[in-house]
Amino acid sequence: KDLNTAIKNSRFHGKGITYNVGESLLAKSHESSYLAEEEWFMGNWLSSHGVSVPKFYALISPRCRIHKPDNQNGRGYIIMERIVGSTISDLDTNDRKDAIIQLKNNLVKVLSHNIIPGDSALTGKMGNEVYDPRQKKIYLLDFVHWHFVTPEDEQLQRFRERLNLIT
Repeated sequence: KDLNTAIKNSRFHGKGITYNVGESLLAKSHESSYLAEEEWFMGNWLSSHGVSVPKFYALISPRCRIHKPDNQNGRGYIIMERIVGSTISDLDTNDRKDAIIQLKNNLVKVLSHNIIPGDSALTGKMGNEVYDPRQKKIYLLDFVHWHFVTPEDEQLQRFRERLNLIT
């Protein structure tokens, strides 16, 4: 299927602009191809460095000539693994404890690579993580506002100090 057919045949999912594509995939839409490319890069980089994120399968960008005929609206899309789970606040006590430990461990990895995880638990935005109770695994989501900084960055130091505040 091409992306347009998948989107037409899928239903709206979640708060953002994501579309179910079959049982195990999502098409996540971004306002611009630049934002999709940024998230694609960060998600793949995090995965390759042991951070728990969904699998990213394809980047579809109007800046890529091969996709231009089907995607004239300037939006970028990421085809990614669909994670079925719950936010930390919706979990029972045992799963919540496990999810918080995993979340902190993943954020330690992120910060150790000098990455500012914007729109994450460290910025006060819970909900950009999903816990799959069947796999007993947390997944970090939404990397549009994540970026690399120097090791001396003051915000990076503040985020490291905030890790213990996540409960």
